[in-house]
Amino acid sequence: MKTEPGLFIPSIKFLIQCFMSFAIMLMVLIMLVFTSSGMNLERSISIRLD
Repeated sequence: MKTEPGLFIPSIKFLIQCFMSFAIMLMVLIMLVFTSSGMNLERSISIRLD
């Protein structure tokens, strides 16, 4: 069971690409959630003030 470095290095690059794309998607999702919740918070505060 000898693992060849030629097969090992591309898999690492593939894993890094998958992780980066997943992290970018997660960041976009978090930003969308925070912006929507922030808008809702501003609306509720303005309604309470009125």
